[in-house]
Amino acid sequence: LILRSFFLILVFNVALISRVVAIESVSISEEVDIFNVGKQAEFFIDQEGELGFQEIRKKAESGQFKKSDQDLINFGYSHATYWIRFRIESSPSDNRSMIMDIDRFWINDIAVFIQKMDGTVLIKKAGLKYPFFQREIVHDTFAFEMPSLNDIHEIYISVSDPRDLLEIPITISSSKSFFEKAASHRLVEGVYLGLMVMLILHAVIAFIMTKEQTYPSYIFWIVSITLLMTQLFGLTYQLFWPNVPWLEQQAYRGLIVISNIAIIAFVRSFLKLAESIPLIDKFLKILIGIGVLIILSSITDFWIFNTEHIYSGVVVIVLTLVTFWRIKQGFKPARFFTVSFAFLDFCILVTLFRIYLFSTSGDINVIAIAVIVQSVFFAIAIQDKFLMIQAQKQVDQLDLTEKLESAVSDKTMELQLTNQALLEAKKAADSANIAKSEFLANISHELRNPMHHILSYSKFGITKTNAPKEK
Repeated sequence: LILRSFFLILVFNVALISRVVAIESVSISEEVDIFNVGKQAEFFIDQEGELGFQEIRKKAESGQFKKSDQDLINFGYSHATYWIRFRIESSPSDNRSMIMDIDRFWINDIAVFIQKMDGTVLIKKAGLKYPFFQREIVHDTFAFEMPSLNDIHEIYISVSDPRDLLEIPITISSSKSFFEKAASHRLVEGVYLGLMVMLILHAVIAFIMTKEQTYPSYIFWIVSITLLMTQLFGLTYQLFWPNVPWLEQQAYRGLIVISNIAIIAFVRSFLKLAESIPLIDKFLKILIGIGVLIILSSITDFWIFNTEHIYSGVVVIVLTLVTFWRIKQGFKPARFFTVSFAFLDFCILVTLFRIYLFSTSGDINVIAIAVIVQSVFFAIAIQDKFLMIQAQKQVDQLDLTEKLESAVSDKTMELQLTNQALLEAKKAADSANIAKSEFLANISHELRNPMHHILSYSKFGITKTNAPKEK
């Protein structure tokens, strides 16, 4: 009985020690190209972020690392530094070129320590704090070339980002599979961004042709949201500011807020809120001011955690209610806004549900689809508004034409009556002239004959008077 008890205690202690110190290996077979590290890893939380690699190794040897129970290693939002540890087990004949990929583009600081069988440690560093082209593999995520699998004893990874969600999806794949996957992603991203560029060009051409004053604010919004999606695809750092790490660290929050400011400006212009609902228009101006303050705070030490997400939620809710209000006021084009905002509300709720309840990042595909749908509905809304304005102009033109025709007809009738009166007056005047002429002719005749006799007798008398007297 004593020997049996001693044996059971010994077995229990050995099992406990093996559980604490041993680490499950990532088994890599030659038949599979992509391997997820997830549940085969262990992690340790360095709350102060001050421990070095050698100190962390001692923590691992003393069994202070915890086993991961997730395929996607997720530490949520934290200011701590997290250490991940795993081993690789492969066939001696497996000589493939392998790549370890941390499939996130926003992590601020990553350090990889590859401990080889001979005891040497290979150190690789990456993250947004470094210029883009210093990466070992030029890619939007953080990828590292692996030495020969049979030469690797253990791998340690430290990650830290005081401002963002720490999700660490670690995969090990063959170089061929990695670059094929990267090419397929680039194709999808290229098609998507091509559609967004087409929408921008369509809006520019439409503005040039129609002079519709809503288009500039729409173009501002669609350009800002396209830049945001480019950033979410991890492309802005490579394409626009590869040597400005500070700008890339702020780009995500800044572009979120700028796109919200742009959509507020667009809605104000489209729905004519300054004329229809002045009080709401003033409130939206205040929201724009708050957005500017958030942008300024994000580049200073006064940044408040997750304010950009809260700001986006408030903006979307307010604009959704405003569009409903305008529909009730009889502004028909607002119905397209309502549909687009309702769809966007749903996508945002799904994203926030995943972020805050499950501490996982939102699905980029959901956001991308929401942006495309919203952009198309906004374009339709502008076109519908333009057609409505054109139809109203045609109605107004017809009304004006009818009024002008009626006025011309009335004026013509008035002129005809005036001309008739003038003709009658002219006839009366002509008759008076004729009567006057006849009267004068008769009077002249009647006066001329007596006057002629009088003058003749007068002349005869004068002649007689002036003649010499007969002797």
